[in-house]
Amino acid sequence: MWSAPGRCRPAALILLGALSCSTAASEGSPADLLALRVERSDAPAETLGGVLGETPAIVSFWATYCVPCRAEVPVLNRAARRWRARGVRVVGVAIDVNDASHARRTARDWGIAYETYWTGKDQYDSTRRLLPQGLPTTFFTTPKETHRVDHMLTDEALDRLAVEHLGIPQSPLPERHDAN
Repeated sequence: MWSAPGRCRPAALILLGALSCSTAASEGSPADLLALRVERSDAPAETLGGVLGETPAIVSFWATYCVPCRAEVPVLNRAARRWRARGVRVVGVAIDVNDASHARRTARDWGIAYETYWTGKDQYDSTRRLLPQGLPTTFFTTPKETHRVDHMLTDEALDRLAVEHLGIPQSPLPERHDAN
């Protein structure tokens, strides 16, 4: 949570979900994003750049208390299914998950069908700099550039941004008859 002591209470963040409460923070750079250390399963932490390699990716940051983050999961699931064959990865990074079992449980409960990682407590300051507007925040990253989007994504917005920032050819939007 991005708050100074006594500024915002966790209950308020849960209740208001979409609101961000933060102290002044300088914005992180694309290099900061790729240097961020993330964890998955019981493997040792590695940099997000090492996880992504040269692959174009949509990297969505989320937290268990973030209502808009959870609402965005079906959009990201559809994007992962749609663009996997084109070599685009969709990766979720939780900022408040502490271990593999918590990550698996949340991914199952939320219906997350894309890769999920989390940041350790030692990455708090780095993550805070990357997310000056709070959550949800999504990065579109290629080996050449990174773009940050500081709002909840819809299918239409994600499609437009992926074409614009990742060079994915426009494709028909998915049918929405399924929840994910």
